[in-house]
Amino acid sequence: MKIVVISGSYFPYLEPPTACIKPFLLTLVQENNDIDLICPMSDNKVQSTLNVDGINVHFVSTFDNRFALLAKKSEHKVFRHLFSLYFLLNALEDLLS
Repeated sequence: MKIVVISGSYFPYLEPPTACIKPFLLTLVQENNDIDLICPMSDNKVQSTLNVDGINVHFVSTFDNRFALLAKKSEHKVFRHLFSLYFLLNALEDLLS
């Protein structure tokens, strides 16, 4: 059976909600199910589909996601401030529309 799962970050950084479903997914893999997991990109270096633990992991990325990763991993505070400003402007735009 082919099963598609949408989750939080799975690879290389496993988020707690995804960690909760991982044993269930591994059981499904052992039962010869074809599992495709769709998750946000959590590392700029990983951008293609990977097979992790028998699960096909597909990464989704947006400009916001890439910008947030850059701000989070940057040693320079300017990126964090720019992302905060970008986030605030987007929120303001949503409120006014």
